[in-house]
Amino acid sequence: MENSGILSEDLTQYSYFQHPQKVCMSYFQHCCFSLNLARYFMAGTFKAIVHAFIPNFYITSSSDMIEDVKEEISNAGCHSKYQ
Repeated sequence: MENSGILSEDLTQYSYFQHPQKVCMSYFQHCCFSLNLARYFMAGTFKAIVHAFIPNFYITSSSDMIEDVKEEISNAGCHSKYQ
């Protein structure tokens, strides 16, 4: 009986590496990029919550964050200027 655990070649090839390759990134580059987006979203969540209760704080932070994230995505992977 063959070992069909999580490290089997087919599962690893599909689950962990197919998407990053499709967007022209290594697994590590994709991981770092996604974690960077998470940082934007965490900060954006905090600012949106503060803004909900104190409207004069972080007035444009949500729209600013959206623009920053759009720029990050448009310059990543297959869209990168440095590729």
